[in-house]
Amino acid sequence: MADMMSGDDIDRSSILSVPVQVSVRLGRRRLRISQLLRMGPGDIVDLERVVGDPVDVYVNDRMVAR
Repeated sequence: MADMMSGDDIDRSSILSVPVQVSVRLGRRRLRISQLLRMGPGDIVDLERVVGDPVDVYVNDRMVAR
């Protein structure tokens, strides 16, 4: 039983120093490059989701929550 507990006692400071990329995706939209180049500040991009839909949370490009 004591061997199983030793896995819980890892040095947490070594884990906390590992960098990860976290992103929250609100939705997606495909655009042609010409459409993208015509965009400017204040332009609106309609996404494939509606207001109130859950967002996806990714850690290192892997979805971990919705």
